[in-house]
Amino acid sequence: MFYVTPQTITYRNASLTYALIPWDSKYLQNTTIEIKEFAFKSKQTAKNLLLKLKKNLNLTKGDLLFLKTSPLEVERLHVLTSSGFYVIEEAVEISFDLTNWNPKSFPQHQNRQYQLVPALPKHLPELRKIAGKAFIADRYHLDKNISSRGSNSRFVGWVESSLKGSDEVFAFIDDKGVVAGFFIIANKQEGTNLRLAAIDPKLVGKGLGKLLYFSLFSWLKKRGRTTIQTQISLNNTAVFNVYTYLVHPKVTRLDVVLHYVI
Repeated sequence: MFYVTPQTITYRNASLTYALIPWDSKYLQNTTIEIKEFAFKSKQTAKNLLLKLKKNLNLTKGDLLFLKTSPLEVERLHVLTSSGFYVIEEAVEISFDLTNWNPKSFPQHQNRQYQLVPALPKHLPELRKIAGKAFIADRYHLDKNISSRGSNSRFVGWVESSLKGSDEVFAFIDDKGVVAGFFIIANKQEGTNLRLAAIDPKLVGKGLGKLLYFSLFSWLKKRGRTTIQTQISLNNTAVFNVYTYLVHPKVTRLDVVLHYVI
């Protein structure tokens, strides 16, 4: 999110392309770098290239490097974990089509007590509270080397920024107008991207997660927006189970995500 233009450094026959992520850096109060490409032929050249990156960027204690790679590249993973990286999560990209999806197949979710509405400024205080507590399965929360306070602030900022930007933000409210959750989506050329969703942690376990996703899928289906993509952490089994319950998602990519906190 909010990348600076990628830069490439080299060392002998190795190369590394990286990008600073100001958004994460701001909320995590560090320098967060995504390594977008990392080509090396030996453990030593990989380590030397990482040392060069640290020196060039003046990275200090608490700064974060992260990258994604295929879980099938076992030797590559071995070199990376021998060089200071550690696996923090597996993430899958999924897609599905709602053209033939029938909401009537789920009569148990025809619930009039809750509805999905476009989020308004009056909903923001409740959205902030939920965003600041709901994402305990996020990779930043799972990394003990990163402050949970910064991780929480990152999601609060995400909601605030989305309300001001081009993303579509929905509040999931009960019949008294109390916000029980939210959904953030983006309309892209290739389809609708589901970006962020949460249920108030106090209400988890009551089936509202399924109802939230059912409500969004119904809303999208009515508007002919049937091509859907999203990314899920496999740490978040509850959300993955909701997708497999409501639709038949196709896994289009699987990555291992690794962190390296200086």
